[in-house]
Amino acid sequence: MTLETTGAAIGFAPIALSGDVASRNDPDELLLDGQQRLTSLFQALLSQQPVETTDSKRKRMSRWYYIDMAMALDPEADREEAIVSVPSDKRLRDDFGRTIAADYSTTALGCAADLPPELGSLFPVL
Repeated sequence: MTLETTGAAIGFAPIALSGDVASRNDPDELLLDGQQRLTSLFQALLSQQPVETTDSKRKRMSRWYYIDMAMALDPEADREEAIVSVPSDKRLRDDFGRTIAADYSTTALGCAADLPPELGSLFPVL
């Protein structure tokens, strides 16, 4: 739910979505409901930065999110399983962090694994 503010004297101070560095001080609309959902979508899809989140033990971490295209297009696959969460360095590790199990640190490596680039790199925020 949004509130149109263009040309109106509104008594609300705008607050940018978390991670949005390009927001304006005089927005055309204010978000009234759905901020958590839109913040999550913005961070995962458009921010061009890893998403700041927490694990099940409430430990802070930075993650990138990708869509495994082969799994997403498989009619037998669980769509939720097609979302791949990767640490901020874009490398999945095994053996308590000693070995790199998968490396998506470049666009070429990600595409070779059917993980296209983050949407933010394709559609930069203006």
